[in-house]
Amino acid sequence: MNIILDRMRTEREYGQIKKSYEDVRFRKRRYPFLITGLCEGALDAFLASFTLDEKNGKTALIIAGDDGAASRLCIFLENCGLRAGFYPSRRPVLYNIVSSHELEHARLACLAGTLSGALDVVVTVPEAALQYTAPREKIEAGSKTVAVGDVLDLSDFSRFLVSMGYVPCDLVDGRGQFSTRGGIIDIFPPHLSSPVRMELFGDEVDSIGYFDVMTQRKTENIGVFSVMCAREVMPDEETKRSLSAHIAEMAAKAKNAEARASLMHEKESIDAGIEAPFIDKYISYIYKEPVCLLDYFSGEMPLVFAIERATIEDRLSGYE
Repeated sequence: MNIILDRMRTEREYGQIKKSYEDVRFRKRRYPFLITGLCEGALDAFLASFTLDEKNGKTALIIAGDDGAASRLCIFLENCGLRAGFYPSRRPVLYNIVSSHELEHARLACLAGTLSGALDVVVTVPEAALQYTAPREKIEAGSKTVAVGDVLDLSDFSRFLVSMGYVPCDLVDGRGQFSTRGGIIDIFPPHLSSPVRMELFGDEVDSIGYFDVMTQRKTENIGVFSVMCAREVMPDEETKRSLSAHIAEMAAKAKNAEARASLMHEKESIDAGIEAPFIDKYISYIYKEPVCLLDYFSGEMPLVFAIERATIEDRLSGYE
């Protein structure tokens, strides 16, 4: 794969683009570059080469016209040696029903990877880039590193996991779940491919390792791992109380008996502290300032690519 990228770097036009980019990087007034004439294979090679050459420790952002192109490009970038993540769009859960959080977990992994620098590039589509999500301070607060030898209070850690959207269960078999029994904690963070088991000796972390969800047996010992939040919408206790009162007001004003009953059921779920799948529809109440993926790339000259602007504009128009 490096042969392809090295060939791209020898092209005169590639060198001119790099020079132009460097010339305007630190100017107060900057303009986007319009690059044309790249076929599909050459475009992929250009994106990989330019991102590798200019990333400077920061995560780059690529906006593609559709999910298929974004997913394919993400695989290509990974094969080129880049740490790439696909940030998908998701359909918010508006009702009190059981649903998969797979896409939400993929989005959270990209957000956390962008903040920590664990990702070189995030690939997404227009509507995903604009969907509301958790603000960066919430993602940062939900990130915690645990290592062998750390002192850990089991009760406090369990409360932390619940506040970050993890669901307590008897047996961990999916992302966003955790379980405790004796001095053992099983947890499956969204950004990991396997769940993690921690064994405590008193209040000290004695061992950490990955385990298999089918056999529930350890597969590999590790010295440290990171926990991140498991939901995009995570109200704290004060916000839950405020939201509960807000829902009660809406229920009192509802003229439809079915709607009133549904709202009161939501209020009771929040008051009881149980999982609330419907919480997505209150995101603009919980997070007063609207935040999307693009806010994670604000700052000094982020490296952003928009592939096929006309396609992106058409897709945005349809989404709006």
